[in-house]
Amino acid sequence: MKGRGLSNTTIVQAHRILRKALNDAVQSDPPLLPRNPADSKTSQPPKKRKYQVKVWDVPTIHKFLELSKGTRFGYVYEFALSTGMRRSEIAGLKWGAVDLPAGDGEKGSLSVVSTLHRIKGHGLVEADPKTEGSRRPVTLSSSVVNLLREVRLTQQLSKMEFGPLWQDTGFVFTHPNGTPLIPDQITQDFASLVKRFGLPHLTFHGLGHAYATLALRQGIQPKVVSKAMGHSTVGITMDLYQHVLDEMQDDLADAISDVLIKAN
Repeated sequence: MKGRGLSNTTIVQAHRILRKALNDAVQSDPPLLPRNPADSKTSQPPKKRKYQVKVWDVPTIHKFLELSKGTRFGYVYEFALSTGMRRSEIAGLKWGAVDLPAGDGEKGSLSVVSTLHRIKGHGLVEADPKTEGSRRPVTLSSSVVNLLREVRLTQQLSKMEFGPLWQDTGFVFTHPNGTPLIPDQITQDFASLVKRFGLPHLTFHGLGHAYATLALRQGIQPKVVSKAMGHSTVGITMDLYQHVLDEMQDDLADAISDVLIKAN
């Protein structure tokens, strides 16, 4: 696997699955194997490399939002940056899972209860979120509420334009005829825009990382960020964004110093 250029993370995951399968064979009655060959010293996987996420700085984020406004998936990009939701979660979001307030300036909410994937040979397939932690409520700021209202209005206008050709699929983000978005197209369009605008390289997944990074830098507790991102444990969040927490050590020292000076 290493010779084929696969990452250490992929090899570790494959080893873990194979080791579990072989262990089941050892523990079966009667045993199918006398011992687990995956436990030998010669078959240990490589160490998992620490992955440091790449994100844009705030000026670059503002520039991208301004340039992508009105583009094919402009609403999707702004929504991803504002909620931290994954591509499959955004594509699979339906209006039935969204609660928008009646008044202006109020917060809304949504529930992440389904995802949408394109599977070869099966087309678009709806599925449950990948982990129990991924099924989560998401609070929407008043600005995101306004964004979703714009999306809904755009859909209503498209419905009038397409008439009987409009397909009422119930999805929040759709093509003009109401059909759901293909997740791969979102990724491809994002990469194309980044290149066209001359911005630093970033994948669509990096928008979610930007959301988490901005939250941590604003002093939001890692456990809160972890829950918002749908991570199964706060340890995953800590590992992914340890570099951000390290950067905040200077802020921590200054904050404690300020408190102690004021106390004196």
